Amino acid sequence: MAENGGRFQVGNRYGKKFSNGNKHAKSEVAELALSKCVEAIEIIAKIMLDIKASNKDRLQASTVLLDRGLGKCMQYIESVNVTTQTNLTTTDDKLKLDKMIADAIEIQKTVAI
Repeated sequence: MAENGGRFQVGNRYGKKFSNGNKHAKSEVAELALSKCVEAIEIIAKIMLDIKASNKDRLQASTVLLDRGLGKCMQYIESVNVTTQTNLTTTDDKLKLDKMIADAIEIQKTVAI
């Protein structure tokens, strides 16, 4: 029976008090995951080399292996700053702003390619 006169302690559904229960559980999960790493890599490699697998699955498996082995590639993002006046009183002003935004988006698309 649980301590405290038959009542379970707050925060512990089993009524037992563990000082580092969460840390212990996390280390067990990590240990279990590490024990399966070699098998997981072998499965990913089999998918990558399987000519019957879809190209999408083979590419994803290849990417996973490269990311784990070499690290993910750096991604560079170039930003385009557009400064405008916020005083949009006429329809022409709003159309000009729409065009400027569309131009900035088009520039961003060409930079990304």
